Amino acid sequence: MINDIVQDGIKELVNIASANASTALSEMTGLLITVSVPELRIVNIYDFYAEFAETMEEIVYGSVVKFQGGLEGYLLIFMDKKSMEEVVGRLLELLGGESSEELALDTIKEVFNIFSSSYVTAIYNFLNIYATHTPPTVTEDFLGSILNTALGLMSFNTGSDVILTVKVDLRIQKDDKVLGTDFWMVHLMTSRDIEVISQAIMSL
Repeated sequence: MINDIVQDGIKELVNIASANASTALSEMTGLLITVSVPELRIVNIYDFYAEFAETMEEIVYGSVVKFQGGLEGYLLIFMDKKSMEEVVGRLLELLGGESSEELALDTIKEVFNIFSSSYVTAIYNFLNIYATHTPPTVTEDFLGSILNTALGLMSFNTGSDVILTVKVDLRIQKDDKVLGTDFWMVHLMTSRDIEVISQAIMSL
């Protein structure tokens, strides 16, 4: 069970990770990129499915990465297809580069990589838990299919059905042009992840 102190610590961790990600994206692109205060929920698997019940057939770009080292769960990152293509198109347009399918895919991978790396970096800096993650691979599919794949991977781990969902509003601005869209990170926690993170927060 995750108590209130641990939940507050996780919220602070997510705030740090989101800020780090927006800073890294801004430095990479030279554009003003910000994220909203994260909307965070800690839910069980049933509530998790219920949260996305009406969007299971929505096409999204998603990536599932596995934690290694101090954590052993998975991180799922996704954004709906239309919004992601708008974000990538806007980035390439504002940067003055030529667009291609390969370049767009590389840009999506880099955005996902920055968010996942920012999360594990925040875990290390804030909680002194060293973890890495596998490189992100991008999938274009129904949200329901991507969620099922992620939870299927999770089933190979013993433990818990505790899921941390994080939604932020990602905003890109240059001059008078602003684009905002929802961006999701989902930490599928094993029992060991919960224990390690809880102990680290309680010892702060």
